[in-house]
Amino acid sequence: RILIVDDNMAIASFIKEILQDEYRCYVAANGRAALAVCAGVVPDLVIADEMMPVMSGIEMSRRMKSNPKTATVPIILLTAKDDVDTEAESVRVGVDVFMAKPFEVPILQARVRQLLEAKATMRADMRIEQIVAARPVEAESTAEKQLAQVAQIIEDNISDANLNVGFVCERMGMQSKQLYRLIKKYVGVSPVEHIKLIRLRKAAMLLEQHKFSVSEVMYMVGFSSSSYFSKCFQAQYGCTPRQYAERQ
Repeated sequence: RILIVDDNMAIASFIKEILQDEYRCYVAANGRAALAVCAGVVPDLVIADEMMPVMSGIEMSRRMKSNPKTATVPIILLTAKDDVDTEAESVRVGVDVFMAKPFEVPILQARVRQLLEAKATMRADMRIEQIVAARPVEAESTAEKQLAQVAQIIEDNISDANLNVGFVCERMGMQSKQLYRLIKKYVGVSPVEHIKLIRLRKAAMLLEQHKFSVSEVMYMVGFSSSSYFSKCFQAQYGCTPRQYAERQ
């Protein structure tokens, strides 16, 4: 998912045209509109103009990088300015790539691929680290300890198709509203989505090992319907479980 942010609709449409064959593209007319889009659909990458009304690309980037939900989203900043100050400011706020306009299409396409591949690699590394066999978690605050308990419960019962929010609440001795507030605040999703995402991440890790069939992995992570498993997996990773395994 690529979010294109530019007040010049002709330029925004042109960028969308050169990328839409490979990516799902969204368009916003300024930085504030872009942040509104991000609140609903977190993009995998943002391409933004710097000089825009309402909110500039720099300010949009600053706010995205300070928000845990969008902090890791790569940003390509396009600008007609060719000065050191603008480039230095973009680096300070966390912009990943600074490109002067007019840009060369092949270079923009290459940058997009490079950033998305780097992000995918980072996700894979984090996934492997977080979803290996359950291990003790050093936690200091009460919330951290509770999150560690939740993770342990899901990990220990991941193959159980009956693992759900009620199951976790019972094991935690916690009301569903309390669990919802905890997961939503620190993870950013609902408990239902949290359980599903952990199942899918575990499935991806198992598929990467090439030791089990897709059907075996499906049951190992608690799915009982192959069509639903494939649908959920594709929504998360952009391909079917079989395609994912073949790419690894």
